[in-house]
Amino acid sequence: MRIKPRAWKHMTLKQRLIALYLVSNKNTVNRWND
Repeated sequence: MRIKPRAWKHMTLKQRLIALYLVSNKNTVNRWND
């Protein structure tokens, strides 16, 4: 899931935090799978 910079500007702070949380979670899961 990629976020366009243009869309990022219109996101609320809460949405940004959720997006960052999901991305970091995904990275953690990938590390565990390795």
